Amino acid sequence: MCMKRSENLAIKESKRHRDMLAFINSRSKVTVNDLSLTLGLSVQTIRRELRYLEQQNLVIRTKGGAMAIDPSPLHHQLKGNDLSLSASAITLINDHDVIALDSSSFSRALARQIRQTGIKATVLTASLDVANELINASNCRLVVTGGIYRSTSQSLEGTLTLQAIKSFRIEKAFLTCDGFTLQDGPTESDDYQAQFKSLLMQNASQTILAVPSQVIGKNSLIPLCSLSALSWIILVDPLDIRQMEALQSLGIKTLVDPFAYRKKNSS
Repeated sequence: MCMKRSENLAIKESKRHRDMLAFINSRSKVTVNDLSLTLGLSVQTIRRELRYLEQQNLVIRTKGGAMAIDPSPLHHQLKGNDLSLSASAITLINDHDVIALDSSSFSRALARQIRQTGIKATVLTASLDVANELINASNCRLVVTGGIYRSTSQSLEGTLTLQAIKSFRIEKAFLTCDGFTLQDGPTESDDYQAQFKSLLMQNASQTILAVPSQVIGKNSLIPLCSLSALSWIILVDPLDIRQMEALQSLGIKTLVDPFAYRKKNSS
């Protein structure tokens, strides 16, 4: 019984550390109060865990907070939406999951989160940007599809890519879209990307859609899927109450970045 309690405590602490790392890495620098409010933990607990993470060389403690150990150019290259969405998405990945990441900047940010939080996962991707983030990650098994290189998206495309996807059973597919409305669902502007993402969804047990704020209310040329095909929708800010209830009625779970929403409404 004591051993079981000890194992449960270790799992709980591991998840807490991952949540803290994801939050810190997505914003480069945070305060103790930010972490306390967002994660629902006491200030004393946050300070204790930050000491532990610093001892493990995972964060740098600062006066009143902490900063990412590797505040690299990624934070300058990616938009705030990508960092916010990836910080939420990382909480849906468990050790030993088999996941697929599309060729978006969101997926690159999520790949960085996977590497920095140490989650042990198998990652399938056609994105060279994603592959570069994970190529030296000892915690990940990286699978890169074959295909023809496309410089505009920094990804591999074509028949070889699609054939590779068909040979995998994916637990969770993480995707983005170019447009999103409740009436038409997610839409894409690129025909090949629509085909690629549709195939990922067909081979995945769960489809998790990250929706950047700037695409909400917009429609692109090609329908990606019906809303009912989605397992989760990740948002920076919540939709209005009617829209959130409509998603709930379809059995779709939503995940909203609490810090971004609170910061927006307090400004």
